[in-house]
Amino acid sequence: MTVPHLKLHARHYPEEKGEVYDNMPKKLYVLSAAVFAFPVSMLITGALVLFFKVPNQWWIYYLGALIAGLLEAVSLSMPVRRDVQVSEHPH
Repeated sequence: MTVPHLKLHARHYPEEKGEVYDNMPKKLYVLSAAVFAFPVSMLITGALVLFFKVPNQWWIYYLGALIAGLLEAVSLSMPVRRDVQVSEHPH
């Protein structure tokens, strides 16, 4: 599954599936943001080192990896339905 496919699928999520899985497009948008965060951080870091001769800026790469991981965790923790019941047992 490629990144453009994730974003395209989120934007054009099938209506019949959207009725059942109403939170799925939001999950896909968050996941695609996670997939973009990591390579963007790599490109920024590489550009700083190669074109602007700014050494030792690899912390940006690690920050991008952290953001990507957090966004992926958020996407995975989101239910596919907004009205999902978390527990059968009353508190």
